[in-house]
Amino acid sequence: MSPLIILRNEETSVVNDANEDGSSEVPGDLLMVLGASGGPKIITAVLQVFINFALNSMPLYESVSHPRLHDQLTYHGTAATTYEKDQLLQGPTIEVTQRTKSALSSRGHRLIPVDYTGTVQVVSVDLETGRLTAVSDIRKYGVPAGY
Repeated sequence: MSPLIILRNEETSVVNDANEDGSSEVPGDLLMVLGASGGPKIITAVLQVFINFALNSMPLYESVSHPRLHDQLTYHGTAATTYEKDQLLQGPTIEVTQRTKSALSSRGHRLIPVDYTGTVQVVSVDLETGRLTAVSDIRKYGVPAGY
């Protein structure tokens, strides 16, 4: 597990609408908390979810379920970039787009499809309402799992 705690800028700590108790401040400076399992893929999985949500403005669920890439110095003894291609038991296939794969190939990346790129769990605070939203990765059936 790799917890990452993202705090918001002081300028964004006040919400526009009042909370149920009448206050307009969100408790604390918390924006989101992310964690993952997946060995060496933890850092890239967490980073990609954060980028999807905070920089690409994807909704939280889509940020977590979006296909991922992983680049490691060596993967099974060879320099390669792995990309996600996985048929989930609950139906959908998660796969990086052909456009992304072509762009990486044209830059000299050797691509290898893999069926697992880490599993991310995340909780975020809505900056406008102060409400919490939690998402469990569909790669583990959309439910938290532990030992």
